[in-house]
Amino acid sequence: MAWLHEDREEFKNAVLFTADQNRITPAAVEKDYYVIHLSSYIVDAKNRNELNDITYMALTSPKTIEIMQDLINATLIKKANATTEEENEENKESQT
Repeated sequence: MAWLHEDREEFKNAVLFTADQNRITPAAVEKDYYVIHLSSYIVDAKNRNELNDITYMALTSPKTIEIMQDLINATLIKKANATTEEENEENKESQT
């Protein structure tokens, strides 16, 4: 199965379109996408008998999902900061 995020440009366009249509931030759309992606991966692994019942229950617990969301948020914040730093560098270079 191909995932939308594998094509960076299409993914960015889809995130921006969805955010605009639903009047929410692109970061919220991206976070939800990755939570769904991880959840789908966990369910698929369980269906392939790659996870035992205890591991599956642990991975799908509300606390684990909360932790996944926190990790995704932290990753998105780091990514946004890196993008801002790149843009600042490009602006400095274009002004000189």
